[in-house]
Amino acid sequence: MPFALLLLIAVPITEIYFLIVVGRTIGALPTLALVFLTAFLGMLILRIQGMTRLAKLKAALAAGEPPTRTLLEGMVMVIGAVLLLLPGFVTDALSLVCLLPPLRNRLVRWLERLLLKNAVQTRRPSANSAAKSVLEGEFHREE
Repeated sequence: MPFALLLLIAVPITEIYFLIVVGRTIGALPTLALVFLTAFLGMLILRIQGMTRLAKLKAALAAGEPPTRTLLEGMVMVIGAVLLLLPGFVTDALSLVCLLPPLRNRLVRWLERLLLKNAVQTRRPSANSAAKSVLEGEFHREE
């Protein structure tokens, strides 16, 4: 919870700072135009890549393969789209990491390793877990 609160405070302050710095450098109207341009380009990238992701998901399901990587890439793309909705240059830069395929692939590989590591650690059985999973009982078949 403290991390989320820190994030909610730090992100807007950082965005305002960079908007002021860029605004002083290139002017207010070009800064606003740049914010809208980055949002437009990011949404365009999301639309194109989203259709590609949807096609890959359908192909994986048709082939009977688990679409885990495709779903993870889709989740990262949705996060990138949400970041684009927030005005500012820092969130736009983070959204590009989520939306541009080479950067997204690196992020997804890192997330896969992290999730796999956590999944392996949580699935290790304890010494007495086998005894806990056995249920004793009786049954009667009625005809």
